[in-house]
Amino acid sequence: MLKGIGPALALGIVEHREASGPYLRLEDLLLVSGIGPTTLEGFRNQATVR
Repeated sequence: MLKGIGPALALGIVEHREASGPYLRLEDLLLVSGIGPTTLEGFRNQATVR
């Protein structure tokens, strides 16, 4: 689990990826509705993009 990411937001992340393709950098998650700079900073040190 990532801090600040619940089931609904996780689903939004997956749906955005399926519609738009893979995330190339962590900041691409800012394109997901519900993820702003504060949320991203809350889990930045727990996540990677490969």
